[in-house]
Amino acid sequence: PEAYRRLREEQRGSYAGVGMTIRAWGDETVIEYQFPGTPAFKAGIRPGDIVVRIDGHPAETLTVDEVAQHVRGPEGTTVQLTVQRPVVDEFIEVTLVLESIPRPSVPLAFTFNDQVGYLRVATFNENTPDEFDEQLEKLESEGITGLILDLRDNQGGLLSAGIHVADRFL
Repeated sequence: PEAYRRLREEQRGSYAGVGMTIRAWGDETVIEYQFPGTPAFKAGIRPGDIVVRIDGHPAETLTVDEVAQHVRGPEGTTVQLTVQRPVVDEFIEVTLVLESIPRPSVPLAFTFNDQVGYLRVATFNENTPDEFDEQLEKLESEGITGLILDLRDNQGGLLSAGIHVADRFL
């Protein structure tokens, strides 16, 4: 059930959480990135911070997946994080309210050299067709004569979304 719930979150393109990515570093859980405008960002969480406690419980006994489960959940619930910043002696404690965190499938689109468009498609989810069409129309209105479609590190997703993107070129 948990794996299915995560799959559906990915397919919908949003989830309720604090808005950060984490990674295992040895036996510690380290914050890799916080998304702008999210609860983690607003609270001053920074890349490199180490998760020490979650709701008062030691994080060292949890896997990265278990830490991720604790910082996701129903919108409006709270989680208390204690983090250690490598350059600060004392721990930093923050209480975060879980919010809906959008995960755009087309996170980057721009024009360079006034003629070549660049579109990054990070995943194929329920929002990809609309996001892709919107960004492509924007680039076309800027008069692009070529396009770079960046699919690097795209691990797939919904077949229907992939077909929609491919259909724009076939």
